[in-house]
Amino acid sequence: MIEIKLTDLQIFVESKPINLNVGLQENWQFVGASGCGKTSLLRVIAGLHQPISGDVEVNAKKIALAFQEARLIPHLSAQENLMLLPHINKIEFGQMVDNYLETVGLAEQMLRPIFSLSGGEKQRVNILRALLVEPDLLLLDEIGASLDQYNWNIIQNLIEKYLVENKCTLVQISHQDSRVITKPKVYKF
Repeated sequence: MIEIKLTDLQIFVESKPINLNVGLQENWQFVGASGCGKTSLLRVIAGLHQPISGDVEVNAKKIALAFQEARLIPHLSAQENLMLLPHINKIEFGQMVDNYLETVGLAEQMLRPIFSLSGGEKQRVNILRALLVEPDLLLLDEIGASLDQYNWNIIQNLIEKYLVENKCTLVQISHQDSRVITKPKVYKF
């Protein structure tokens, strides 16, 4: 089954058409020079940006996108930022949030405002927000750039576990081969 189908897709006037099929539970990495349209393509797949031309078909029920820079509400705590996500059972969801924060080493910082956290700490909250959506399509844009090796290993293991347990499709951007999740298929711009 095809999760994402891109047909003659042009992101910019000067870009070449993209034709790509991403299958259910596949793992892809977009590779190319800065400014070639990798992030724009993730935004098109997520439905946040319209292409110049071509067709985009996404069959995912839930899509989550984690950007390279953490886009969080600065005056709220890490816990409060995550609790903003829609949920049915507040107590159960709160426990899941706290467990995730503990898993990534942010249990002691969970009540501190985002503006007081380091770049790597903010990025871990950003990534957790994407996972807490419980997506079947996960889009990751250079998420490892601000993480040290220790925290990257924790995040990498957490995402790999999520992908397997939830039969999730992954599309990621990374300029460092050491900062990709599992072994992806590669699309070169």
